[in-house]
Amino acid sequence: MSNDSERYVKGSLFSPYSGGPYAYVEINRALPIDAFGPYARGYLDAAITLGEAAMRRPSDLAFYPLLHLFRHGVELSLKQLAFHAAKYHGDAGPKKLDHRIEDLWRDLKPKLDTWIESRRYSLAGEPPPESDEMDDIIGDLVKVEPDGFPSRYPTMKDGTDIHPKLSTVDFANFVHAVRRSESILRDWMNQLDQDAGVMADYLEERRRTRHERTGD
Repeated sequence: MSNDSERYVKGSLFSPYSGGPYAYVEINRALPIDAFGPYARGYLDAAITLGEAAMRRPSDLAFYPLLHLFRHGVELSLKQLAFHAAKYHGDAGPKKLDHRIEDLWRDLKPKLDTWIESRRYSLAGEPPPESDEMDDIIGDLVKVEPDGFPSRYPTMKDGTDIHPKLSTVDFANFVHAVRRSESILRDWMNQLDQDAGVMADYLEERRRTRHERTGD
């Protein structure tokens, strides 16, 4: 039986900073609808933290929460990149973004590759990572976790088994893939966000100049 000092105090679950470790959560408040980036980085950071803990103290039951954190972080990163890519190319933002990573990646990759190719000839900093490594990681990921169900549920609602025939997973290789994904996706989000802003300003200036000349 726990003593009174261990009993949960009602209302303390989300209590504010009181001198100990804390999280500054206001950073995610009142963000625009296309601001997936902070959430994406949070999930990927959490996946790395849990993965590193699992490396020190392996846990069978921790694998699927780790997989969910990683998969969802990748999903949110691709959604953020979809909005950045649309802005960079002067297109309308994505109308519908589902949970299937394979579909998100298939739609994004051509636009991403066009942007990456354009940066080969830019003098503005280091070029972004190529897409081939992320293509390999996503290709492996969707074989096991295509839509967010296998990492969260034992079966589908009708009882259908949705898990692949895996017996063991090497934590070192898995965590390495998480770290590489976080690094690549972070670089893309940072650089494409900046380039999209510059391109949007350029396109707006062209539109304004054309309007002044023709009245269109």
